[in-house]
Amino acid sequence: MQHTTPQRTSRRAPAVLGGAACGAAARFATLSFWPAEAQFVPTLALTISGLFVWGLISVGDRFQLARTAVGAFVGTASSIGILVIIAISATPRVCVAYIAAVPLCAIAGLAAGVLLAVAIQRRDVE
Repeated sequence: MQHTTPQRTSRRAPAVLGGAACGAAARFATLSFWPAEAQFVPTLALTISGLFVWGLISVGDRFQLARTAVGAFVGTASSIGILVIIAISATPRVCVAYIAAVPLCAIAGLAAGVLLAVAIQRRDVE
């Protein structure tokens, strides 16, 4: 089990706060600029792109602070809370589409990022 020292934790705190603030700002921007019935597209775009980048930088020991910041960004930008709020204010068909598509797209984005990172690592080793 890897222990986190206070120094490592204190270096990560600004990354978490910065990533979360940027994610909240991105979520606010999508809520402000897109009408409620069109929230599906930016929610999917934020989820897929954020988790793709997170998956891309999560392989290996590099990019630890960036991984923390991106994780916080994704956590706030495509949170389950906002998904629920958007889904319950939509028509039943759109609500079901949100609840089914967003988690699937999140998994797909993360998996694609990890697979690409592994492929790049293998190429660099060879």
